[in-house]
Amino acid sequence: MKIGQLARSANLNASAIRYYEKMGLLAPPQRLGGQRRYPPDAVHRVLLIRFASDMGFTLSEIKLFLNGLRDNSPVGPRGKTRPSQNPRN
Repeated sequence: MKIGQLARSANLNASAIRYYEKMGLLAPPQRLGGQRRYPPDAVHRVLLIRFASDMGFTLSEIKLFLNGLRDNSPVGPRGKTRPSQNPRN
């Protein structure tokens, strides 16, 4: 899908899509004849970015969420507790 189609699907400007790409929130799309061609599932990612932004998350926080934590990131004590060991259960 072309950038204009993606932007319309998410009710955004094409410049926002290019910005998300520049910030690393969207993978660089394939290019055909110099035009960006996004896969059909890109609309879901853009809508998720928009939703998270509307909920007050920064783009840096959204990027972290979408890309996950690095393998060497420490896990807090809550993350190490299995649900059956959680005292609140």
